[in-house]
Amino acid sequence: MAIIMFGIMILLIFTGAPVFVAMGIGCVIFILTQDSISMVGIANQLFRGVNSFTLMAVPFYLLTGELMNSGGTTRRIMNLAQAVVGQFRGGLAHVNILSSTVMAGMSGSASADAATTSVILIPEMVEKGYPKPFAAAVTACSAVIGPVIPPSINMLIYASVASVSVGKMFVAGLLPGVVICFYEMIVTWFISKKRGYGVVTKFSWSNFLHALKEGFLPLLTPIIIMGGILFGWYTPTEASVAAAVYAGILGFVYKEITIKDIPGIILRTTSLTATTMIIVAASNVMGWVAALDSIPQKILSVFLMTTDSAAMVMAVLILFYLLIGLFMDGVAITLLTVPIVLPLINSYGINPIYFGVVMVVALMIGQITPPVGMVMYITTSITKVSLADFMREAAPYFLALFAALITMALFPDAVVWLPNLLIGI
Repeated sequence: MAIIMFGIMILLIFTGAPVFVAMGIGCVIFILTQDSISMVGIANQLFRGVNSFTLMAVPFYLLTGELMNSGGTTRRIMNLAQAVVGQFRGGLAHVNILSSTVMAGMSGSASADAATTSVILIPEMVEKGYPKPFAAAVTACSAVIGPVIPPSINMLIYASVASVSVGKMFVAGLLPGVVICFYEMIVTWFISKKRGYGVVTKFSWSNFLHALKEGFLPLLTPIIIMGGILFGWYTPTEASVAAAVYAGILGFVYKEITIKDIPGIILRTTSLTATTMIIVAASNVMGWVAALDSIPQKILSVFLMTTDSAAMVMAVLILFYLLIGLFMDGVAITLLTVPIVLPLINSYGINPIYFGVVMVVALMIGQITPPVGMVMYITTSITKVSLADFMREAAPYFLALFAALITMALFPDAVVWLPNLLIGI
């Protein structure tokens, strides 16, 4: 019966129904066919899905991103990135990638990063002679670093569902995020050399120090978040509140946020939070129903009969997440599938921290591919670039992302080394 439930859910998603509606209808149909299950169970599971101290961090990290984007932080970070990498061939493209990497340590949202960079940096790239499709591709493909480097909403939700340390998940994303940034910069250098893209400016210590002075306070945001967690000053949830307060203070210090701006910022944050949390609640019901029908145990038995190789299991799961990421949002996929595959990875001795990082990176690739790549649509809609032109320019960056994903998959010890070192085994 659970197969029918999942089939109905997938059919509704493809017909354009919201993800939480598709999940809910599928679960209701399943429960109505079971005499021993009360409909009251749905209400209980909806409440239990969002009744989590860890998930309280979601609205505050979203609020931090909104405050950073409205408070002039983004422009200061871009100026600092330009002072650091602007002298390389294809300088503005490198600035784009490095800015996304740094801003990832503040908001953890690929969509917010893509929207901000598209509005601020792409017009400047076009003015300097970069083709608009290339600028859009660089922006979107670098924005996916956002959910990898802490603080990451995707990592936070995975940690909540998988019952692993949020702090470890955050720290585990640092090295993979840097690897993605490095690979994308290599691709950018080769493209820029081939096409003759120039530099933004020659390196100057005076420009660097001035940009560092302007961007120093924003750069403290990741330190406030991760430093407080690592030193035990506050939990990851409390860190989100500290980050939001600090982002708000910066906005007023820079005089780019006024009291009149606050209602709009809160309204946008509330809307994003509601969109996320309703999916969280619905997916908890879906996970409950799957458990009632023993779906995790059935999947586990199939794998146990076919292979005893943990590497093969990881290869299959990576391919699965790459494919399903083409059709669904990463948060929804995490909430829906992790409770089902967690017994599988545990039985094969796969580290759940390592698996979570690899899964998030695989799902982020789906954010820049059709048919439902949200980051791709945000960037192309703002820049008025066709999907065909975007995909042509983004192809080399897909290779960089796949290379980063394969690197992480092949070296699990490298992924968990830093969290084990800083937080302990």
